[in-house]
Amino acid sequence: MYSNVEKALETEVGGPVEILYVSITFDVDEECYLYTCLYNLVDSDTGEVGEEDYEWTYYTSEGTYSSLESVSEEEESPYYPVIPIRVAGTYMADADEEYSSEITQACGYLGLDPDDIEDAIADDEGDNELEDAYVMLGVSVTTDSQEGLEYLYQYFLYQWGNSSVTKSDWEYYVLNQEDVTVPSMNVITMQDSNYKMKLGWLYIESSLIEGDLGDDVNYLTSSYSTNDGLVPTSDEDISYSTNSLVIKKQVDSTTYRKITIYGLVHYNWLEAMRFTQPWMMHSTMMM
Repeated sequence: MYSNVEKALETEVGGPVEILYVSITFDVDEECYLYTCLYNLVDSDTGEVGEEDYEWTYYTSEGTYSSLESVSEEEESPYYPVIPIRVAGTYMADADEEYSSEITQACGYLGLDPDDIEDAIADDEGDNELEDAYVMLGVSVTTDSQEGLEYLYQYFLYQWGNSSVTKSDWEYYVLNQEDVTVPSMNVITMQDSNYKMKLGWLYIESSLIEGDLGDDVNYLTSSYSTNDGLVPTSDEDISYSTNSLVIKKQVDSTTYRKITIYGLVHYNWLEAMRFTQPWMMHSTMMM
C-alpha cells in the first residue's frame, strides 16, 4: 500500500518524500475512499529528510491515481514489543537458523547478546528452571528524555493514522447511548502460547498548532494525567481508563504538533499472572 501512495505523492509534489503514516477511510458523503497522508520532503540530491511535516489528502473519486482505487485492509506493523529468549524451556536462539538470526539481530540493536542473557538466566535460576524469558522494551510515558519522547511521538503518530476507532465514534456514542453499544477500544495484541500483551487506547487526536514550545525545532514536551477508574469495554480482557497522554513536538519555527492519547492502558500476561500498567507502554522497535 505504501509504495503506491509514495509513487502517487511523489508525482503530486514533484520529488521524493518520506511517508510518516497513511490513513484510509471511507467517506460516506463522497461515496469513495479518502487517503490522508503525513509526509516529509526529501532532498533529491543529498537524500536529507526535511523537518517540516506536510499533509496530503486524496479522494479516489478524483480518479487521478488508478493504483489507489483498490484498498487493502491488511497491513503489517513494523513494531515489535518483545524478544523471546526462552520459550517452554527452549533457548530460542538455538531453535533454528531463522530464529537465531532474528533474535540476534534484534538484541544487537540494543547492544545485547542473547547468549549472554541465556547464560545469566542459567546462572541465576538454580534448581528452579525458568520456562519462559523475554526481553521486554519499555518507554515510560512520564519520561523527560528527548529520545524517549521522540519514540512515543512517532509511535502514536503512526497509530493515529491506523486506529480503527476514532474520536467521532465516541462522540456518536455519547449522543446516542440509549441506542448504541460502547465502542471497541483500539487494541494491539501480541501473544504466543505462554505470553500475551495488550496495549489499548480509546482514541487519538492530532493537530498542528501555531506556537513556540520555547526551544529548537524538533523539541518535545509531554504531560500525563491519570484517573484510577477502569471501565469494562467490549474486549473481555481489557478496560479503559480516562487518563490522557499529551505529546507536543516543534515541527518548524512557528508550528508544533500536539498528539493526545485518551484512555491508554497496557496489560501483560505471563502464564497465570497478569500485570496492569497504564503508566507504561512497550517500546516498538523498528525491525
